[in-house]
Amino acid sequence: MLTAVTIARTRTLADYELQLQEERMSLEHYHLSQFWDLHSQRMTDTRNEDNDAIKSAMQILRRNNNIVMETGFDEYAKQ
Repeated sequence: MLTAVTIARTRTLADYELQLQEERMSLEHYHLSQFWDLHSQRMTDTRNEDNDAIKSAMQILRRNNNIVMETGFDEYAKQ
């Protein structure tokens, strides 16, 4: 049978775990929002070399995707 002290400790531990989880989620949200801000800034900066690299990579992906769609994956995999 649980004593009052054990119940209080269990409740305190559960509260502490919940608080840690909330703090972790808040920190993750902060980091994600910072990352998104940086990403948005880079994508809108037309003078940024990274933006040009991203555009080039997207063109390559689109071209490869068209090859796969036209010739089939097996033919693409042979290349």
